[in-house]
Amino acid sequence: MNLERNVGGLDKKIRIGAGAVLILIGLFKSLWLAIIGVIVLATGLLGFCGLYKLLGLNTASPAEIAVSSDDPVQRVKDSVDEIKREATEFADVNKDGKVDAEDAKQAYNEAAAKVKEGADTLADKGKEVVDKIKNENNKHS
Repeated sequence: MNLERNVGGLDKKIRIGAGAVLILIGLFKSLWLAIIGVIVLATGLLGFCGLYKLLGLNTASPAEIAVSSDDPVQRVKDSVDEIKREATEFADVNKDGKVDAEDAKQAYNEAAAKVKEGADTLADKGKEVVDKIKNENNKHS
């Protein structure tokens, strides 16, 4: 069976994340969830989905297909290396761009105030519309 890559980058990341989550949930809840998780994780790591092949679907770009290895084992290694690299980059960004609790609290309070202001404005407009309708009904009565 030809395992040509047919799972694109974003699709691949979603499958890897969802597969890992399903495996963890399956370990505590249901063996079937864990099995489904393994399948989803494998399709993400391999960059190949048998169901996609059956249906003639392909979310991988030509560039992704061109650079992917023909060897499925190498593709899994490449996927793991990519996950490590992205995790390291994410950790570096979080280390450099730390948000302290006070900044987060202030941002939350500002957002909450804007939402409240918007809700109050909306409530006032709604009240005006209701009053206008009542006045129109009173005129016609």
